[in-house]
Amino acid sequence: MDYYSGYEAGLIGPSRIVAGECSRFGVTVNTVAPEGLLIAGVQPADIIDEQMQQVPVGRIGAAAEVTHAVGFVRDDRVGFITGSVLDLNGAALLP
Repeated sequence: MDYYSGYEAGLIGPSRIVAGECSRFGVTVNTVAPEGLLIAGVQPADIIDEQMQQVPVGRIGAAAEVTHAVGFVRDDRVGFITGSVLDLNGAALLP
């Protein structure tokens, strides 16, 4: 998916720059990068089955997991995390 790589890089690069600029003011900037999520009512069953076989955890991610990830990186208790990318991919991008 070359288009996805370009899209993702277009978000990650600028967010890291902004994180560096804003960190001295106590502002954190992170990127949550979901991949392979289940979109209810949009994906046919055969596509879902094919995607699940490609993901090492054996299932497709849910939208609620993205919500929880965003909640994590915006929590004040993890204010030392900035300029990071939280990949939500079920280990699909590991070698």
